[in-house]
Amino acid sequence: MADSPYPNDGAQAVLEIGPRTIRVVSGGAGARLPDALVAAALEWIDDPVGLFKGAPVAVADLWREVLLAAVGPHTDSLVVVHPPGWPEPRIARVLAAANTVADRVVAVPSAEWTLPRPDREHPKPEPVGRRRWPVAIAVAGITLLPAVLLLRPPPSPPADPPTSPVAGSLVEGRVVVRIPRLWSVERITAGPGSRRVQVSSPSDPDVALHITQSYAPETTPEQTAEVLARAIAREPVGVFTDLRPDGRVAGRAAVTYTEARPGRIIRWAVLSSGPTRIGIGCQSPPGREDSIAAVCDDAVGSARDVGTEAGPATSNPQ
Repeated sequence: MADSPYPNDGAQAVLEIGPRTIRVVSGGAGARLPDALVAAALEWIDDPVGLFKGAPVAVADLWREVLLAAVGPHTDSLVVVHPPGWPEPRIARVLAAANTVADRVVAVPSAEWTLPRPDREHPKPEPVGRRRWPVAIAVAGITLLPAVLLLRPPPSPPADPPTSPVAGSLVEGRVVVRIPRLWSVERITAGPGSRRVQVSSPSDPDVALHITQSYAPETTPEQTAEVLARAIAREPVGVFTDLRPDGRVAGRAAVTYTEARPGRIIRWAVLSSGPTRIGIGCQSPPGREDSIAAVCDDAVGSARDVGTEAGPATSNPQ
């Protein structure tokens, strides 16, 4: 069964947060959340340190305790439903805490999430077949992902087009990225190369995002480009082209390059956020770059280290 950014079967949960309460909608640990803990977490959510029972405590610790009480020490996936208009740093704080108790976390504004009624099961998105993308190069924490499709998923019913508004935030490791609602998410943690995520359109299997990350503090774009150039030189001529250390995508400075595979093109942007180097690959069929353009810009513009307070439009600091 395909991975999805929304819970279906297994150890999964939905948590509704704010503005004054935290409620487990489905799944979870089944325990009543301590009122004092919930009140403190919500009251001090925008501050680094708050008060709990009269004592100072790190707000990040408050939120970890809230999430632990809500869903237990481990769940496969967690949907965090939050009030519309919450600022990005506030969402990132909750997602960082959620990422300590769940393998996959997605944030969704409440206006775009229909909470299930007791007499009706919440509709689930249609599954998309799993795919595996082998890794060609893994050098100094940088991974080049070839786009050889090993297994084409079965046709899926029409869904939101790739240019539809992006409605959710995906946390993977140290990174948070905005992704489209109902696109399938596959976390790949085994095999060669670094940990990565593939986010695919449910209406077109050749339209997708690829997300990689590596810890690379104090690395300049020039150094990143040099490592990529050495890796690309070992690949067949014409597969990886247009390497630019001074590229710009979605208003952000990035090292960019293009990967060409039969039937698909992936345009890569490698950028820095705090100590983390993030690679976003935007895949589409040749000549149809517009099918991924809006989703790509939003993913690149929003991608950041969860510990970085800068907003999604902040330029590469290096």
